Amino acid sequence: MPKPFRRLRFELGELDIDQVTLAEKLGRGDSYISGRMNGKGSWSLWEAFEMMRIIGAPLSKIEQYFPLQEIPAPGRGGKTA
Repeated sequence: MPKPFRRLRFELGELDIDQVTLAEKLGRGDSYISGRMNGKGSWSLWEAFEMMRIIGAPLSKIEQYFPLQEIPAPGRGGKTA
């Protein structure tokens, strides 16, 4: 099974932003970022918007970086929509 957020991972890699650096930029812990990148918990709307700003992508393309099927629904045992 492919890792979630493939395009986001690619763009962050192109900018030499690893998960530790991303955690610093978002004011989060390393394990928090790792969990979210692996689909264990949902990103907040602020986090998604901030990452779009960090990678320089327009918000109109947010679904390309945060595909709905890769985001666990909150409060439903992690099942996707």
